[in-house]
Parts: sequence; C-alpha cells; structure tokens
Amino acid sequence: RVWALCPASESENGGSAAHILTYTHERPALASVFSWSGDRIFSGGADGTVRSVDLASGSLCAVGSHAAPVAAVATCEAHPHAVLSASWDKTLAVWDLRQTQSAKPITSVPLPGCVRALDLRWPYAAVAVS
Repeated sequence: RVWALCPASESENGGSAAHILTYTHERPALASVFSWSGDRIFSGGADGTVRSVDLASGSLCAVGSHAAPVAAVATCEAHPHAVLSASWDKTLAVWDLRQTQSAKPITSVPLPGCVRALDLRWPYAAVAVS
C-alpha cells in the first residue's frame, strides 16, 4: 500500500494519511523503496520477484526475479536507471531499467549467506547477511 502523509504541523487534525495505491506480489512483499525521482516504487517479494509501480498511472511492471524471496531493494541517485535487489538465494543483483527486453540482471554478486538488509550509498553497497 502507498500512503500520502500529512504531518501534524501541516494539518488541523493533528496529522493524517491518505491511501492512494495498492498493488501486490503473488506472496507477501518484504521490501520497498522509492525511486530517487519519487515517481516509482520498487518492491521485492517472498515470491522472488522485483516489481516497479508508477505512482501516477498505477502501472505495474516486472523488473526481475530471484530463486528465493527478495529481502531488500535499493536505488541510487547517481545511477537512476539501476535497482539493486538482495535475496535469500544469497545473491545481490543489479538491474538496468532501460533493458526492458531482458529479465537478467546486468550483474549478480554471490553472497556468503541469506540477505537480511541492504543499503546503498554510491559506490558502496552494505549488505547484512546471516
């Protein structure tokens, strides 16, 4: 679900949230992140998929998939066409959104364990594994 928030400092009612969009994975969503431009949301699910939704139109598209649940997704201001996803399949994948014909990542990095969290500050990716 996507919500539009109005903080208490900007509202007479002490703050509010308006539901603006719902989209789903085939199994529970485990991670989400906004694009740096703020017009899209990327999410990873227990179904192994990475998805993108356009906030203006609500259109949904598949970015890629892993062999196990996707635990984390990240975007990068320096590379707005890139989305990183990290999975319980012990891989970190980098997807190029301009390559719409291919469902393959531009690179995939093997990891020593299942992913629990991911953060990206170019040129570094911090991945928590267990």
